[in-house]
Amino acid sequence: MLRVLRAWLAERVLAAHHRGDVRVVVGRAGELFGPGVESVLARNLFAAALGGRNARWFGRLDQPLTPMFIDDFARGLITLAEQADAHGAVWHVPHPDPLSGRALVDMIFAAAGTRPRVTPLGTTAVRALGLVSSLARAGAEMVYQFEMPFVVDGSRFLRAFGAKTTPVDEAVAITLNWYRTNR
Repeated sequence: MLRVLRAWLAERVLAAHHRGDVRVVVGRAGELFGPGVESVLARNLFAAALGGRNARWFGRLDQPLTPMFIDDFARGLITLAEQADAHGAVWHVPHPDPLSGRALVDMIFAAAGTRPRVTPLGTTAVRALGLVSSLARAGAEMVYQFEMPFVVDGSRFLRAFGAKTTPVDEAVAITLNWYRTNR
């Protein structure tokens, strides 16, 4: 439902842009993480790693994905807003190279100094969790990103505007530091 709603909203605002009613640009990214971000990657992984607890992974751990550090996404959105050539289109902001969920989990736990412990949860389990958790309820719609390869290609953005992304290990360290002081 969220995918359909997002696509419909993008279509509507882009149509308004092309009519000349408003100026619009749409920036998209994979699953976000970083300081203050609430997502299926957030507390499920970072807080669990710091606490030495079992993490929950929604989907399949060995699928490639391109998680997006919130600061990189923010810079990408600012670039899109400032570039008139970007307006009236949908853009995928540049992401770091793909990695598996397992590699991301291992990286987070290693940076936290704890042993990786993770339980993968499929769509059925996530939908069941959604009965008691608003985050799981919202995440159930997005599990497809974690059950098959979900690699976001920001090459068009790179060709048009250039950009660099924060190395994943650095983004993980920044996020863990935020969790250390804010949990």
